[in-house]
Amino acid sequence: MILLGVNIDHCATLRQARYRDAGGIPGGNVEPDPVALAEKARLAGADAITVHLREDRRHIQERDVWRLRESVPARLNLEMACTQAMMPRLNSTCSRTCQSSARATSRLNS
Repeated sequence: MILLGVNIDHCATLRQARYRDAGGIPGGNVEPDPVALAEKARLAGADAITVHLREDRRHIQERDVWRLRESVPARLNLEMACTQAMMPRLNSTCSRTCQSSARATSRLNS
C-alpha cells in the first residue's frame, strides 16, 4: 500500500530552466538532481515517486526515468500521454505502476 507518494517534476523543471540559462552547456549549472531528490524523499518515508514524461520533455527526461529505475528502490509511478510516439517509451521504461495521461497533447499543461 502506498501511503506517501512524491512528485518530483518541479525539481526537474527547475533543473531544465537552469540548464537553459547555462546555455545548454554540459557541466553547467544543472542542479537540483531529480534522482537525488527522489532518494531523499524515499529516505524520508516516501513509498512512491511520481514523474511525468512529457512529449516536449519540459520536466523529466528519459535519462532521469532510467536513472530512477536503476537507483531508487521506491515504486515508480510513470505518467505519460497515451500517444503513438510515447508508447515505445512506455513499453521500454514501464515500472510496476504506470499511468497514462488522457490529456489532449495539443493543449499546454503545466
